[in-house]
Amino acid sequence: MSLQGGNDPRPFDDALFIDRPNRFVVLAQHEGRTVRCHLPNPGRLSELLFPGVPLKISPREGGATEATVQAVESNGEFVPLHTSRANDAVASLLANGAIQPFVGWKVAGREVRYGNSRFDFLLERNGVKTFLEVKCCSLFAGRGAYFPDAPSQRATKHLTELAELIGGGTRAAVVVLAVSNRPEWFAPHWHTDPVFSQTLLSLRGVLPLYPVAAPWLQELPSTCRPLPVPWNFLSKITSGTGGCLLTTFTLGETPCWAVQFDTALDRLSGRWRRSGPPRPPGPPDGRPAKLRVEPLRDSELSVRQVAETLAPLSDRVEETPNGIVGTLRAPARWNRQFEEALLSLQFGRHEEEIKSELGLK
Repeated sequence: MSLQGGNDPRPFDDALFIDRPNRFVVLAQHEGRTVRCHLPNPGRLSELLFPGVPLKISPREGGATEATVQAVESNGEFVPLHTSRANDAVASLLANGAIQPFVGWKVAGREVRYGNSRFDFLLERNGVKTFLEVKCCSLFAGRGAYFPDAPSQRATKHLTELAELIGGGTRAAVVVLAVSNRPEWFAPHWHTDPVFSQTLLSLRGVLPLYPVAAPWLQELPSTCRPLPVPWNFLSKITSGTGGCLLTTFTLGETPCWAVQFDTALDRLSGRWRRSGPPRPPGPPDGRPAKLRVEPLRDSELSVRQVAETLAPLSDRVEETPNGIVGTLRAPARWNRQFEEALLSLQFGRHEEEIKSELGLK
């Protein structure tokens, strides 16, 4: 593919991830040189983007970038990252009658305004209308799909607006599109966005929710699988306010982590952001830099369990009066081993309980 001319009929080509300078820019290796690419996905994607991971890119004319990142390889499949194309994928599923509750419904409009809101689809059948909002899910851990991968006030706002429509007699629903073959269930990401999770849970039985799995890359999908939701597990896990707060940071050139338990994580998070987390004893001095805070909202998870999970990645682990701290062998940023350990702490420890509720082997 010639990125300069873009005349090759193949829309996607192969590249390798190098770095992500900001939310919307990726540096990729393509044909022996570094290419600046637009990333049409503002999510964290920290569990997907690692140095050397294969990408699919396409030419882009104009602007400050040469190409657009279309997908990233994860566990042997390419996960689409172009969030705006998720609506095209759902439109294809609707046209093929793949989403069972909407068989026979036609798309009457897209990006439709209603009052002060705008929704992805307006569907119609026999004069009856339904507003449909789409959420694209690209965070997968074990056998689950989770949304959102970062706090999203916008997503919560959509839920409450749709519920208000239903309360006024207007039909509405949400489709969560998991762009992978892997997941066997869907759940909100209760660690990173408890407000969205609790809102979704509170609207069970009010706002219809249809999570589906539909992998695709260049050709839009025509089929999908419905994904169950472990509602009982979610009711339990979101009922508490405590858990562990895991922070990664640097002191000088040393990558570090710290973990502490609190019965009110949000209070602890605010305190750490203001004054900094516990630190390893001794030099270097100075304020921790590049702070990344990960709430682990699980009242049954102990700081010792977190420390034991991170110990194989650490040079040193020590207890302090305020928690357990450690120094990492490699920075946490774009570190596949660290991200796998984090996903294990967030979701892996709950898989058996979720499988039991859903009747999965």
